[in-house]
Formats: sequence, C-alpha cells, structure tokens
Amino acid sequence: MGKRKRDNRKSRRSKYSKSLGQQMHERMQAMTRMGENKHKAKQQAPDGKPEGIFSKTTYDNYKQVSLQLVAWLKEYHRDIKHIDDVPRHVIIDYLQKRQNEGMSPNTLSRDLGAVNKLFRTDITKKEANLAPRSYKEITRSRSEKAYNKNYNPKNYEKQIAVAKAFGLRRESFITGDYRLKEGSIYQYNNTVYAAVVEKGGKFRNVEARLDMQEQIKQHFHLREQSCLYSEQAFKEAYRIGKLGKNLFSSYTTKIDNHALRREYAQKKYQEVEDKLRDAKQDYYQQYDQRAIAEVSKYLGHNRSRVIVEHYLR
Repeated sequence: MGKRKRDNRKSRRSKYSKSLGQQMHERMQAMTRMGENKHKAKQQAPDGKPEGIFSKTTYDNYKQVSLQLVAWLKEYHRDIKHIDDVPRHVIIDYLQKRQNEGMSPNTLSRDLGAVNKLFRTDITKKEANLAPRSYKEITRSRSEKAYNKNYNPKNYEKQIAVAKAFGLRRESFITGDYRLKEGSIYQYNNTVYAAVVEKGGKFRNVEARLDMQEQIKQHFHLREQSCLYSEQAFKEAYRIGKLGKNLFSSYTTKIDNHALRREYAQKKYQEVEDKLRDAKQDYYQQYDQRAIAEVSKYLGHNRSRVIVEHYLR
C-alpha cells in the first residue's frame, strides 16, 4: 500500500475517532470569543455577521440545542459519524420535528440560529417551513403569575429596586460577565445612572426612572462623577477592580424580571414623552418616535417595533 493511501486511511480514522458530542464540544470551544466586543466584530465582518460565540448565555443556549440534536442524530441517523457530514435536509427534519412537538416560535428561532451557527448553514424559516414569531402571541410578564408570589420581596428589596429603577436584564444581577458592582451605579449632574454591559457585549449608560432615584440613593452610597462612563473607561475600571465588590450575591429567578423591565420602559417612556410634549411630534403606531428611541437606548434594543410590542403595549 502506498504512503498516500496509508495517510488517507489514517486521516479518515482520526476524523471519525471522536463521538458527535466530542466533536460538537470542540467546535463550540473553538468558536468561543467571550470577552470580545461583538459590536466591533460586526463592524469588522464583511457581511456584518461575525463568526463565534460572544456570551456565556449564548454558549449555554447553543450547548443545550447541540446536546438535543446530537442525541436525536444518534438515535435516528446512526450512519452519520461526523458533524460535517450532517446533510442540510436532516437538520431541517430535526427543526420540523421540534415544531411538531409543539415548541414555541421563540424556541424554534433559537434552535434555528444555533444550528445555522454550529453547522455553518444558512437555513431560513421559510425553507424549514417554521412558523414565524408573532408579537401578538407574547404573554410573558403581562399578568401576575402565581410563581411571582413564592418568595419574600423583603429579602430582595434592593435587587427589585434596581430592576425597577433601570430595567436591567437578569444577567446584570448575577450571571453576566459584567454583573453589577458597587461602582456600576453612580451619579452625574445630580442624576442616577447604571453603567452596564449586556447581551452581545453591548455597553450603555442607563438613566434611572425619576420616581426611583431617591430610593436608589437611600439604598446605596453613590459616587459623583464628572461625566458619563465611556465604554473603554468602564471596562478598564471593571478589569482593575476599581468598581468594588459585586453589588448582589443572589437574585431569585422567582422575581419576574421581565415584568420589571416592562414597568421601567412604560414609566421612562411617559417621562420622555412629557419632556418632549411641546416639541414637534413624530409618531410610530401612536407612540412618539423620539421617546421610543430614548427608551430603546436605555433598554439595550435597536428596533422600535420590539419596544412597542414587547414593552409598551
């Protein structure tokens, strides 16, 4: 047998020596870019779609999707031995199977995004015949739920105050890479702000609700700063430990954090609309466009439709 044939056979055995689960784990590890700025990566990517996984939350979501898909492949497609050999139609079959099991459009969107990233495909919802997400079907946090009563609010008084005052995502409290520190909440020009980095590594300064500013001042000793944080200054202060200790050590998942984000959005929208009432108005679905833009900035969103459909209605 020639040397080239032996090398080819050796390479083939090496390719299939690892389980699908091991292969997927190694691919996800190679894609990890936590700590990098996703916004800058988007600007640098030719198509605006950077390769890689930029946050722990996304990594955990993709890991869950990959484990479920790999288990399905092992049961129904035992002939597939390498993740690069998974045909496009098999991935589509899996997505349709998930839809037939009654998975929500939001879950299917997550699964689709994950498989496209992990298997380097560009499958669309139309191609996979997946139901689109409908904002009209969203019911999360729009009514009081029983599980919200199964904790003592007095034990989480400060956490709830911060969530209501700034409308922050849960990752800022306990799970994120830039969770709140003592110096993350500060004063500038007699106004209370929170500097945060959330979802995709995006930095922002969030202005507290006017009706919550005194309560935040009572709960925390705030630093007075000469200017708003820049992204570079904040991340450097965070890196060298200048911001102090973690602000919270616990934040129960029984708190309906999304409901508090909605409350913040609605209160902040009313504040901004009142401030702009005498100016020329520009409406989007009966909401002031400029007020929506400001609330969007504070919530860390880019699209007016998301703010209107998810938070203001």
